[in-house]
Amino acid sequence: MASKFGQTVVQNPTGQGKPATVIFLHGLGDSGQGISAVGQALRSSTVPDISHVKMVFPSAPVTMFNGMRMPAWFDLDPRILGSVDNKGINSSISYLEELVAEEVKNGVPPERIVIGGFSQGGHIALKYLFQASVAPAACIALSTWLEPSFNKQFATESCKAVRTFLGHGTADALLPLPLAQSTAALLREKGLRQVDFKTYNGMQHSTCAEELSDIRNFLSQILPKADSPTRDEVDSMSVKELKNFLHSRSIDTRSILEKSELIERAKAAL
Repeated sequence: MASKFGQTVVQNPTGQGKPATVIFLHGLGDSGQGISAVGQALRSSTVPDISHVKMVFPSAPVTMFNGMRMPAWFDLDPRILGSVDNKGINSSISYLEELVAEEVKNGVPPERIVIGGFSQGGHIALKYLFQASVAPAACIALSTWLEPSFNKQFATESCKAVRTFLGHGTADALLPLPLAQSTAALLREKGLRQVDFKTYNGMQHSTCAEELSDIRNFLSQILPKADSPTRDEVDSMSVKELKNFLHSRSIDTRSILEKSELIERAKAAL
């Protein structure tokens, strides 16, 4: 790994399940240690349960950002969002590629790896999709943007199928909501087929409990604890197994009283 990048914080799985990894990049001036609180918050609830997921939080190098030294994935004049440091961006994307390759080397297939980031980190994660030779399972980009002038095309067709979650606050003064809306539109125009764009009323340039809950549900769908059962296997599952499976698909079972209905809902969720 490139030595100029800072400390990587790793939160290993605390539960059993098929190996899966989330690599999440922090925002400007933050660190892997700082953003790792997101991982702790995601694991604070067990419904749905993502305790089998490994969380990796790398740190950007300390560099000059708009004339000041701070951790940053690339330099940027905040007054001109279209004026970006492509050299810094490409360096950070290459580092993210190294982190993904390391997980693959350790036995986690790309379809069990999710990349993501907040603000600057989300910017890197989105641009990674356009350069990746191997597509990850999904991308989570929070409170971020792509410059309207961004004109790169996807390097592979497989990356167009990557499911992407975009979350943004309606009260974000640093990156106003219209910029996030145009980013979602730009991704769709370029061929990204699965863009989940959610806004959070009153949220500023940060996260909130509702957004974290949505991310937890998203991850449980993308990185289930085990492979999906067959229809025949559903018929032989216990009530507890049926409920656990439905919870992994973010389906509330509290109003379901009959096992036959659980089986019916489980089959519909396959």
